[in-house]
Formats: sequence, structure tokens, C-alpha cells
Amino acid sequence: MAGAWLIEEIPDRGYGLFRAGEGCARGFSPAAVFPERWLALLAKAVLPGTGRDAMLSLSKKADSYGYGVTLDDGAVVGHFELFDEALLDGMNVVAALLRSPESLACVLEAAGGLALERCGAMLDAWLNEELEGAE
Repeated sequence: MAGAWLIEEIPDRGYGLFRAGEGCARGFSPAAVFPERWLALLAKAVLPGTGRDAMLSLSKKADSYGYGVTLDDGAVVGHFELFDEALLDGMNVVAALLRSPESLACVLEAAGGLALERCGAMLDAWLNEELEGAE
């Protein structure tokens, strides 16, 4: 569902997800409510992608390489050995997150400080390996 989303704490219920400009004080009902903020952040992150066409699709028929994975323009960008719609669905969720910096930021906030610290350390190591390999 396209558009901006806000998270608002709702006493005795948790965290509600509202369209921008809406909220409890204005008499609107939340689109979703979760007992913990990190769950509301995940919902906020994926909602913008639910209103868009999927970036990737999976061929229903295998070729000599497997089941073709195609971009929305029809270009084949890979193959699955097995017909795995769950894997494709997961890739489409991540692709939607990559299209929206705000969505990606919500996922990172939901992950928490320790996860962010570890991700930063991994990215630093990977980037340093790439730089050393380029020399």
C-alpha cells in the first residue's frame, strides 16, 4: 500500500501503523497493531512494496539451466534448480526494501543496535577485502 506510514504508540495495545496524517487523535483506526515496536517497523518497511508489481518472476517451465528468474522487463537474470516460489517471494520483499531507503531504515532499526554494529563490522571487512584485492 503506497504512501507514507507512521507508527504511533497506543496505550494498552502496543504500536499502531497509520497512514501519514492519520492517527488515534484524529479518530483513525490503525492498519495494524503490534505489541512490540520492532514488529510495527517490519510492517512499515514492507507495506510500500505490497502495492507494487513484483520486480522478479519465476518461469513456470524449466529450461536446460532450471527455472528462469526474470526481471519485470522480461530479462532473465538467473535460474533456480527447483521451482521455489517461497525463495522468489523473499527476494521480491528484499528488492522492495532496496527500492525504498525509508523501508530499509525501518528494518535496520528493527534489527537493533547489536545487529547494526555487527553488520557494520562485516561491511567494513568486506569493503577492505575488495580494496585489497583491487591493488
